[in-house]
Amino acid sequence: MRAVFIFLLSICSLTGSTQIKIDAEKDVDVRKFQTFSIQKGQVIYQSNEKKKDENKIFQVLKEALTKELITRGYQPADDSVAELSVSYVYQESRVSMGGNPGPFGQTPIDNPANIDVNETSATVNTGTLILEVEQVKNKNSLWTATCTISRVQQNFGKTLEATVIAAFKKFPSKNKKK
Repeated sequence: MRAVFIFLLSICSLTGSTQIKIDAEKDVDVRKFQTFSIQKGQVIYQSNEKKKDENKIFQVLKEALTKELITRGYQPADDSVAELSVSYVYQESRVSMGGNPGPFGQTPIDNPANIDVNETSATVNTGTLILEVEQVKNKNSLWTATCTISRVQQNFGKTLEATVIAAFKKFPSKNKKK
């Protein structure tokens, strides 16, 4: 089942689009809160990957999240006085895809001389970014965005920033009346 899920994630990422799913607490008006803080989240790589991007990911996300929340009327604050806490989890995996579909789908090869030069393969880095806004006082999750992104782009920092902007289009703004 996990392999099917990863395969589907990779197909979505090859299209170049970011998939975003928003879950928000229905009975809580987030606009009543004034302040927020950004928490360093968790970055998960496959076992053979190094955690080289962890600090870069935090800096890019912190800047993008801060900008988006300030634009929506919230103010940054120290962790001890913030009403909302924003955290993230980023998981990256490498998916290999390929084959020669042929006229009837995948066809096994019995003779190495029959190998088709049209066979294709690709390795794609896909990522899942989960952004969570929770109320600090009681640790209630108020808003969550689950984003599936592709890391084939040249500038991964810009990709993360664009993903945050797209996700926060659905976040309640204090500047708009209900």
